[in-house]
Amino acid sequence: MTTPYQVQFRAGQNAGLADTVKDEVGGSVGLRPHELLEAALASCMTISARMELAELG
Repeated sequence: MTTPYQVQFRAGQNAGLADTVKDEVGGSVGLRPHELLEAALASCMTISARMELAELG
């Protein structure tokens, strides 16, 4: 890690990087934590909607 607030994470074979903006001593090279949360929620909602629509035909 090159910045004090940079975090690498792994889930199975997938990996990612979270960071903060340069103004807050970050490197701005990864997603910000709130962006990860927003992406997780949006992904969950989209997948759920697609599953429901597939069942309806």
